[in-house]
Amino acid sequence: MRFSEVFLRLGCALVAWLLLLTYFILLGVVRSVGCGPDGDELHRLVLGLAPVAFASAFALRATRPLDEIHGILRWGIVPLALMLPGASLAVWSVFRTVWLAKQNICGPGTALAWEQAWPVVHVVTLVTVAIVLFRNWRAPRP
Repeated sequence: MRFSEVFLRLGCALVAWLLLLTYFILLGVVRSVGCGPDGDELHRLVLGLAPVAFASAFALRATRPLDEIHGILRWGIVPLALMLPGASLAVWSVFRTVWLAKQNICGPGTALAWEQAWPVVHVVTLVTVAIVLFRNWRAPRP
């Protein structure tokens, strides 16, 4: 394998890890921050990051042929696993507000279509990321 290919695979995996960490941190924080003077801007930002996180999970497999590098980078799963309960709690909070209480994310009124899709999109993203990370953690087959 050429040096440029190794460097490209490593860079792709590192960017994917950083994007996943950003997604998990923002998803965990969205519950604590709530709605500020800008309204639901943070909720919309996190919704926009969901497809990026979805794709980033699959980009982590770029280092799979490089056993030593893959073995080192897969330890990035640990912080993500520790942040998963906080992210899940944030999704549950919005689900409870939008679907069960039938309210807007940031106040009274009916929920818009994107607000109803918000928890569904994040559940799909979190489950997919968790499955890909679990499969990524396992040792490669000889």
